Amino acid sequence: SGVDYSASEFVIVGMDNNVEVEITPKVRTQNGHAAGTPFTIKLKAGQNYQVRSHPSDGNALSSPSGKTGDLSGSYVRVINGCGKINVFCGNESAFVGGTCANSRDHIYSQCLPTTLLGKDFTLLPYKTLSKGYMYKVTAVKNSTVVKVNGTTVATLNTGETYVGDVTTSTEVCINTSNPAYCGQFMKSENCYGTSTDADPDLVFIPDN
Repeated sequence: SGVDYSASEFVIVGMDNNVEVEITPKVRTQNGHAAGTPFTIKLKAGQNYQVRSHPSDGNALSSPSGKTGDLSGSYVRVINGCGKINVFCGNESAFVGGTCANSRDHIYSQCLPTTLLGKDFTLLPYKTLSKGYMYKVTAVKNSTVVKVNGTTVATLNTGETYVGDVTTSTEVCINTSNPAYCGQFMKSENCYGTSTDADPDLVFIPDN
């Protein structure tokens, strides 16, 4: 609220009765769970459970110094059975774009199961926005090499992320040595100039 950066968050939705879910948050949570320490919940069909980063940690893409509350890389899995869940992630009110970001909005997208992730992604520019977009690659396996347009930019371990800022209206090809998540973000309005149809937005890019 106010000028603070709002919490990173995700929601787990039970699709079957008596689904036991293990959650390992990447950072400390609002309700006191420690980073990297698994805890379990049980859900009935239609019930949901929200996880939020600690409100004092804040979160933003291209976060300013000290804003560490990014739940990207958290691990969610069903244990003790084969019941199904859905997971949706995002941020209640996010700035995107670093120092040029002046507008904020909720961002929200459904997460794919790790079994459906790929290694080759193509990011396309927004039709009317000439100053690019941002993206985030999140590894689900150790020693994941990330290449952007053929150049190695990072080697990530499980749960680690790489954030890129594209400043022109151009496509980007991303390759990862292991399956990974790749999310594309529209920046805040002022990053594109005044009177543009833009606001923070997130979409996960499917494998080519």
